[in-house]
Amino acid sequence: MNTDVPSTNIMGTTTSSGGGTNVFNSVLDGFSISKLLNPLSGENKDWWFGQRAGDVPFNNRAKELFDALAYIGTPMKYRPAKTPSQQLREDRIQHMNNVMDYNASKASSTPSFSSLRAAIPSREDIGDALQGAFENSKDKGRFFGLFGGDEQSDVDNKVAAAALRIRERMVQMTMANGVIPETLAVADMIVAEDQAEAEKQKKLKELREQKKRLEEEESGKKSWWNF
Repeated sequence: MNTDVPSTNIMGTTTSSGGGTNVFNSVLDGFSISKLLNPLSGENKDWWFGQRAGDVPFNNRAKELFDALAYIGTPMKYRPAKTPSQQLREDRIQHMNNVMDYNASKASSTPSFSSLRAAIPSREDIGDALQGAFENSKDKGRFFGLFGGDEQSDVDNKVAAAALRIRERMVQMTMANGVIPETLAVADMIVAEDQAEAEKQKKLKELREQKKRLEEEESGKKSWWNF
């Protein structure tokens, strides 16, 4: 008689007292030791960071792993009520419901804007997906953050602003085209626009400085001849 009692851990995998699976098991959804030791190689990078078909926007295996590690490292009294796997399961169900509602409305008639809007990821979902990238790029300051650097509130404000900007653009594009754009495509579009604007401002500044130098040189020549 098998007395093992299966359970689900925060990684969303089933375990039992007789030996179960976890994120380091080589048979878990294509996982292998090489993926852990060399995560940024071409094939392994796609495995870790690629978005799986039908998954919640911005979610990937790397995010799930770091969410779980963050949960484990958080003291019990500060942990959220739901584990990362429980929250992800609910997010996936909600996302699937939104997509099915959208597909149903699209099949029956021209989808209303409200049905399209419901299928757009929320600002919170987009912000959660952006949080890790902003955490990694924040200014750590000097001497282990004792002097200078970004406060956590600064990072959170940047994440909230970026998520709001991405969702607003998605809503605008949905209204204009009647089709929900890919979240990552919208984020890449905004980044490209910001880079183009920064390059434009840089060139304008260089032209202003060049003009100023020419005017100063011209003024110096006139002063010499007038003397």
